Amino acid sequence: MMPEPLRILCVGDGSPGHEKQTLAMAEAFGRISSVELRWFRVPQGRAFAFYSRIIALTSPILPFFQNSVLKKLGWEEKGFSPHLIMAAGSHTHGILLLFRNYYKARTLICMTPDFWVQKQVDLVLSPFHDGKKQGSVLLHTLGPPCRRSHPSLRNNDQGLILVGGVDASSHIWDTKILIRQIEDLLERKSSMRWEMGSSPRTPEETEDALTLLADKYDSLSFTPFAKTPPGWVESAYAKSTEAWITGDSMSMVYEALTAGCRVGVLPVMWVKKSSKFQRSLDYLHDQGWVLYPGEEATGEPPLLDEATRAAEEAVKRWWGKN
Repeated sequence: MMPEPLRILCVGDGSPGHEKQTLAMAEAFGRISSVELRWFRVPQGRAFAFYSRIIALTSPILPFFQNSVLKKLGWEEKGFSPHLIMAAGSHTHGILLLFRNYYKARTLICMTPDFWVQKQVDLVLSPFHDGKKQGSVLLHTLGPPCRRSHPSLRNNDQGLILVGGVDASSHIWDTKILIRQIEDLLERKSSMRWEMGSSPRTPEETEDALTLLADKYDSLSFTPFAKTPPGWVESAYAKSTEAWITGDSMSMVYEALTAGCRVGVLPVMWVKKSSKFQRSLDYLHDQGWVLYPGEEATGEPPLLDEATRAAEEAVKRWWGKN
């Protein structure tokens, strides 16, 4: 029988992208049962990353470390006995396993961990583009679990443009091509008003060009990443009917889909022609989830809610509730 309320401990690493996935899962469980939620955030930096890997390797065979490590890290809520412990990001895995052994709780990890970590947890949410074989522990998801938005705020004349940036290992960044893509979009959809945001990876040269573009078009406003307040992008998803996102920003593609936006992709040039990210985008395109430049949407966007699907599957496996 499923616990009521379900006590959840989330292990965070300070990364907004990682913690949004964990929070999305906590909210999804909260749609099934009442939830009591606590957070424990691990220290940041390379030194702790190495420490966390050592803990992950030794936690099954050195249980006497548990109390001393938790005390050293400042865990003060030992009376909060969780039924479920969740995390995302490799820095969190060692501490998650430590909590697992201490509390004998269920464990769930977002994103595919190292093999020896995977062998010790109850459920892994693995994006299908990682190419890992689905099994009793590993559950494929269409992208990361994402938070829902509030569709009542949506404005049919409002659009959103999200710009990624440099990652030399995966793609070639070209500001001039990007500006042409955005100009074409603005000309085709001149009746809409557009908000545009950048990311921590966006080069200064690109942000300068986006600023000039916003000065040129009355229908476009641009907020550089450094000036966006917390929750800016979630608010923008909620009120936008369309979101056009550069292809390197895969997590935002899935966030916008889950928020109920009709999503378009502004292509980038991949370093590898067989890029797993492009395969994912092509799959989404073939299934009608996303548009490419020049295409128009027909009908309502398909509903995507992988967090709820994964939570329902976990509850069914662990507590037998449909």
